[in-house]
Amino acid sequence: PPLGLSLVANSGMLESLSAKALASKQESLLKPKVLEVEEVMHAINFFASPLARNISCQTVYFGGV
Repeated sequence: PPLGLSLVANSGMLESLSAKALASKQESLLKPKVLEVEEVMHAINFFASPLARNISCQTVYFGGV
């Protein structure tokens, strides 16, 4: 079965889940660690920078698929 999106702290994702739903969600992830917004921002900043000018059509997975 396909895995879901990674969990990101302070994004509204965790706050919308019950403790049981959160545990279930984490079990479905390859890396169940809750990410910080800064970790995601590093990737966004890279893809928005001139260093990524030749990169296109990429999918970035942060522990989920």
